[in-house]
Amino acid sequence: MLTKQELQNNDLFKKLYSLDLDPSEYVIMGSGIMFALGIRALSDLDDIDILVTKSGWKKVKNLAEIHHDDEWNCDHLYLFDEKIEIYNGWGPSEYIPEDLIADSLKIGAYNFASIEDVIRWKKELGRDKDYKHIAMIMSFLRYNSREISMKLKTSPFNMIKNGQKNIELRLFDEKRELIHLGDVIEFSELENLDNKIRVKVVGLSRFPSFKELLSHLDPKLCGWQDTTNISDMAEQMRQYYTKEDEQKYGVVGIHIKLAE
Repeated sequence: MLTKQELQNNDLFKKLYSLDLDPSEYVIMGSGIMFALGIRALSDLDDIDILVTKSGWKKVKNLAEIHHDDEWNCDHLYLFDEKIEIYNGWGPSEYIPEDLIADSLKIGAYNFASIEDVIRWKKELGRDKDYKHIAMIMSFLRYNSREISMKLKTSPFNMIKNGQKNIELRLFDEKRELIHLGDVIEFSELENLDNKIRVKVVGLSRFPSFKELLSHLDPKLCGWQDTTNISDMAEQMRQYYTKEDEQKYGVVGIHIKLAE
């Protein structure tokens, strides 16, 4: 992964820094995360795509001619001989800058859209180079552990903290399919986000449905005390996930142990 110093010494990132955008006002989009993680060499970086918030757009909109993108229904402009392109919207589906910033990888003052968000975007575009980049990212993840953030309600949070629950149940969606053995998950308690625990992923069990998962794994290790009715336990997952999403993605049991 790139260091803060490497970014500060790079000409393109010096130009970005000169715009005086607050870290809360922008996120680096496109393939930026690939350079940040070292999947692609920084020397190969030719330009940077930036998505800004409303306050960020106010700071830059008078710096160059504004162009409108009909397909994405947003405005953008070029700076520094088109080395930096700044957008006030992103597409093809809706992307909210504040959400992307919150989930971004942060190195110094620079925000890079997360692997999950970049893969989602590249799948939507579906160009040859996008699938090539996705394959490069997936290969990187197979051999490099990373830290992932998740939120939990108080009861399951405390059960994991006390060693009573060591299998976390989730949809096997775009985010969870990127989890690999050796990754570290930092759980934050929803009612007190400053309260955190770190666990290591030691196993992954995929099933078509929560009912099948709970039929094969020990429900007590998944957080249930009353394990008499598997159908009822599976139905309780409806408070988190719809039946349609369960059928679309399948589910995964993430086997975890408290990190040392």
